[in-house]
Amino acid sequence: MKKLLAVSIVALGLTGCSIGAYKEELLSSKPIFDIVSHKTVEQYVACVKPTWISAPRYTEETLPNGLRLIVMQNTEKVRHLLDIVEESKGSRIKFYDASAGGTFMLGGVMFPAEQCAKY
Repeated sequence: MKKLLAVSIVALGLTGCSIGAYKEELLSSKPIFDIVSHKTVEQYVACVKPTWISAPRYTEETLPNGLRLIVMQNTEKVRHLLDIVEESKGSRIKFYDASAGGTFMLGGVMFPAEQCAKY
C-alpha cells in the first residue's frame, strides 16, 4: 500500500511538470476549438476577459487584427491561449490548451470562451 501511494505521488509530480508548452509550439498545434462568432472582437473580449483576468499569470498581446489572451504556466510556458481576430462579420476565436490532458482549471477558461462566442 505504501509503495502504491509513493508511486502515485511521484506520478502526480511528474504530470505537473509536463503541463504547459512554449507559445510557438502551442500555436503550431490544432486548437481545441476554432469558431466564428457574430460578435466583434471588442464585444467578445468584453464578455470573456473578466474570466480570463482572474486566472493566475494572465497576460495579453495585441494582434494586428485582434487580441491574444494568455494564461502562463510559468515564466516560459503557456497553459491556455485564446486568439480573437476580426472575421468578415464578426470574429474568429481559437482556443489552445497545454494543460496535459485537461485539469479542473480548463473548464474555468474554456467554457466561457465558447459561451461568449454564442450569446
